[in-house]
Amino acid sequence: MNSLHRKLYLTLLCCAPLVLAACGSSGSGGTKTTNDTPPLAPSGVNASAGDGVIDISWNSVTGATGYNLYWGTSSGVTKQNGTRMAGVSSPYSLAGLTNGSPYYFIVSAENTMGEGAASAEASATPQISPPQQVTGLNVTPLVQGVQLSWNAVNGADSFNLYWSTSTGVTPQTGTRIAGVTSPHTLSSLTAGMAHYFVVTAANAGGEGQASAEVSATPSAPVAGWSAQELINTPFNFFDTDHFVGDVDINDDGAAAAVWVEEGSDRDTARVMVNRFSGGLWGIPEILAGPSAFSPRTVVAPNGDVTVSYLLRGFNPDDSWLNATVWVRRYSNGSWGAPQQIDGIDLATFTFMHGMDIAVDAAGNVVTSWVQDNAVIWANRYDVMSESWGIATAQSNSIRNVQEPALGADGQGNFTIVWLQDTKPYDPGQTAGGPRNPTLYASRHTGGGWTAAVPVGHASIQDWESAERVDLAVNADGVAVAVWEQTRNAIGGSTDWSVDTVRYDPLTDSWGPPDTIYSQSIYTSWPDVAIDAAGNAVATWQPTNPIDNSQRIASASFYDATLTVWSPVETINTDDGVSDVDELRVGKDAAGNAIAVWIQGGELKARHFDVLAGAWSVITPIGLRDGTELEFAMSSTGRAAVITNPMDLSPVPWTREIRANIFTP
Repeated sequence: MNSLHRKLYLTLLCCAPLVLAACGSSGSGGTKTTNDTPPLAPSGVNASAGDGVIDISWNSVTGATGYNLYWGTSSGVTKQNGTRMAGVSSPYSLAGLTNGSPYYFIVSAENTMGEGAASAEASATPQISPPQQVTGLNVTPLVQGVQLSWNAVNGADSFNLYWSTSTGVTPQTGTRIAGVTSPHTLSSLTAGMAHYFVVTAANAGGEGQASAEVSATPSAPVAGWSAQELINTPFNFFDTDHFVGDVDINDDGAAAAVWVEEGSDRDTARVMVNRFSGGLWGIPEILAGPSAFSPRTVVAPNGDVTVSYLLRGFNPDDSWLNATVWVRRYSNGSWGAPQQIDGIDLATFTFMHGMDIAVDAAGNVVTSWVQDNAVIWANRYDVMSESWGIATAQSNSIRNVQEPALGADGQGNFTIVWLQDTKPYDPGQTAGGPRNPTLYASRHTGGGWTAAVPVGHASIQDWESAERVDLAVNADGVAVAVWEQTRNAIGGSTDWSVDTVRYDPLTDSWGPPDTIYSQSIYTSWPDVAIDAAGNAVATWQPTNPIDNSQRIASASFYDATLTVWSPVETINTDDGVSDVDELRVGKDAAGNAIAVWIQGGELKARHFDVLAGAWSVITPIGLRDGTELEFAMSSTGRAAVITNPMDLSPVPWTREIRANIFTP
């Protein structure tokens, strides 16, 4: 080897290690692949919720050998405060979570050099899946209403009804009625017009797909009185007694009737109810009991029903402990839970009675009652807050009070009247001495209840008395009260009269009391009704002054323009044998009136036509004997009456509750 070649060889030999080191040990490509830093933070973190589970996914990170998930139930999750799930991969399902509660997540990547930074936070709230589509929706046309039914849906907690008078109804375009159950009766619809319906199922996960649309055209009601219809389940007259409670009907013809059924033991009494909707009475339902009695009811303009009633309490020896005031409400297709509204401790000895109830145009309700013959109480239900208030004492009597009467106007004001003693109890006189009762009133306006004020006679003499007040209030707030008054007459006899007083909302004042009718023999049970113009009609049951024998039916009209009561008319036919019982009267907004009563084993009705200015012939509307009735008439002229006849054809006889509906 010559000198030049030797120098070149030595040079390459010396440089080879440096070249190899520079090229890397792998000797391929020249790109470094050793993980000498932690991975970057994952991107695209997404959380998707299901039933008790959340699926978390993210984009892969170059050089990552694993991932860690951190989660918490509050926003701001970090590696330090989050619950760590190590070694997870995308997508990852976190199960066993609480539906309805939000969860928050971050994700980090790691390799042999350590754990990288955390991702941006993601969150989701687990929920159950919405129910499936409602199937089998069916609709049946009724009188001014429809009845809808549908199949059950697994996982559904409730159902929503949507309706319209145009086809293509959806949850976005239809009128919504929430919380309905199958079957559901929808009343107050326009007769002769097609209506369209869909139903959805709902749960905590949301609302499912709407059903297929169905349609029906409600029919018009038949004018006049309906046949007397059985609305309870008849029962053996030896085993159970029954008592008429109350009935009410709204302008659209929706009605409710309540009554009491009671066995041989007094603690078996129960309050029953039946509702009239879409031209049909429903199935009688047990509303309260045992030991429930004295029900009263109102039907709101939208068809909601409120029932107030009393519950007895008993001592271990079966003696009465107390009575308390309760209510139940029907709304959106179902009855709500019972609520006690008197504020009385159940262990406190007290006794409630003499209930009345009224509803205004918005659906607010007031119920009133007497406590231990001494205090008038009232409580108001607020439809906006869907809650009852606190019971408020109305009276300030120094002795006793009598049963109140309630009414409501179209502006949300309520009026209550009652008879109240004005002389204290005197233990040194027979029966505690004279009571000298007179009429009192209070009103509920936007500012609450006003103080009680006397509005009856101021010149009550010793041993004169008053009983049985009734009240009517129209939409403008005009109120007319009537009551039964006794007066001391010359020679020590007694005069019986029907007296009245009127409230004028324009002056916010009560006028002077007036006497409609007076005679020296028994006169009782006055009733009053009012129309939109403030004209009124009063009825009562005097003993026939001609032969001093049977009770008859009398009536008088108040002319709001002339401010006078008309001459008294006898409106029944006196057969000389049968007393008139349970006389009631109603008036519509136009001034037409209906009077109903029981006489000679028949339920009878007579109509007053305001245009003709005359009463019609008497119409028998029930052929079975009854001893009690309740009657209601709406401002549109719809009316309802219930009574409690016995069916004498089977053996043993059966007790019944029967109802008639009048359509103008």
